[in-house]
Amino acid sequence: MLVTYVAKEFDKIMKPFKDVFACDSITMNLTNNCNLNCIYCFEHNKQPEMMSVENAIKIVDESYRYINPKEHGSYFMINFFGGEPFLNWNTMKAVIDHCNEKKYRVSYGVTTNLTILNDEIIQYVDDNELHLLVSADGLKAVHDKNRSNSFDTVIRNLQRLIDAELQILVEIRMTILPEDIEYALDGIKMFMNMGFDNICPIPVTDVDWSDDDCKKLERFYEDLMQYYVELLNTKGTRNFAIKNTDEILLNVLEPEVHIPYMCPIGRNTWAAFDVNGDVYPCHQLPTSKPAYKIPQRIGNIWTGIDETKIITERKPAAYSKPECENCIGKAVCASGCPEENLRKTGDESIPFDGYCKTQIAMVKAVKKYQTQILNAKNIRNRTLNVLKENLKIKQYIDEKIINPEHMTKLEFSAKLMHVREMVDILDKNILPSFYEYFTNRIIEASAKYFDANDIHTLYLGKVDDINGR
Repeated sequence: MLVTYVAKEFDKIMKPFKDVFACDSITMNLTNNCNLNCIYCFEHNKQPEMMSVENAIKIVDESYRYINPKEHGSYFMINFFGGEPFLNWNTMKAVIDHCNEKKYRVSYGVTTNLTILNDEIIQYVDDNELHLLVSADGLKAVHDKNRSNSFDTVIRNLQRLIDAELQILVEIRMTILPEDIEYALDGIKMFMNMGFDNICPIPVTDVDWSDDDCKKLERFYEDLMQYYVELLNTKGTRNFAIKNTDEILLNVLEPEVHIPYMCPIGRNTWAAFDVNGDVYPCHQLPTSKPAYKIPQRIGNIWTGIDETKIITERKPAAYSKPECENCIGKAVCASGCPEENLRKTGDESIPFDGYCKTQIAMVKAVKKYQTQILNAKNIRNRTLNVLKENLKIKQYIDEKIINPEHMTKLEFSAKLMHVREMVDILDKNILPSFYEYFTNRIIEASAKYFDANDIHTLYLGKVDDINGR
């Protein structure tokens, strides 16, 4: 009798994956295994387990959702993760072949230590545009200390990708420990000089940063910003990007109406899968130590999903610490990584002090150099150029629209139409928070001259079309 009751409850809760999720991206942990033993790795369950081709194909077919790149600007995203995903190359290859056969519109990302590379993999990287996030920590002494003496192998494989003219598909992900901060800039320059244009230097946030370490970190970021400005003023065709710098600029310069949200962990638009097809709300969870308040396993691709463990709305950044109110890093921190917060502070909305210190150091430097960055002579970086164009519209609205006391209705209408023309030109590159700012300011200023229907016809209708609202 009890067994029957439990079975009924299980049937009532568990639902097919497609009935619960509407994914635009997934992460597939192809293996728990790794051939390195990096000193800062969050993964603590390294086992020689591999995702089968059968599981992988089932996951892709159940998860895939057609995404029109003309409307959304991207394809369905498959991220290959591990362990080291290239240890399970056969399954990765089978997934790519299957997507090609099915004519799925997919883009791929691979997080890898790049110690495994052969001619076949290089050909697949080229033919299928596999975007590689390569973990490499800079200078040989630093990398070898942190990443199992793998520097020579990684550099050799990076050079093979350059020789194949595939460096555009590579982003270098440098993990920086406090004791290595003095060598980080030289590491970045080494990769830039090799020919890589996309670098993402990330300080480790779940360790203690002493006051002396923080001073070194601030000096590093100031030196990095000076170097970045030099790169952006260099004549040529290279498209330089310091990823976290660009992301900070987007957030710091966004209008104040923007409300930062925490990581969308647990939403139904993204899922992570382990080797057995178990479903998790975060790619770290299949192999990390449990973070006790975040739902761990939320189902399985074969047996169904517990819908009660899926959230429908993203949580706004909590800013739970007293010092958050006036913190310079508030614009970018979004209250940190929920999974890391739970491991370090026991509360998903309260970040560890190490996280706070690193964000503050980054934002200070970026704010100090933001004008020089945006006024550089040879910016080819799309992110920075989109930001500059949004800022131009904001400046025009601030200067020409918000205070219309001395304008006639005809003059105001002409300026409003000019805003619409600027929006037309920028099209889908209007950033969400700028859209919100533009709309609110124009409604406020236009109320003196027009009713709501006129405002919508003159300006808001076009912006609504562009943003799909």
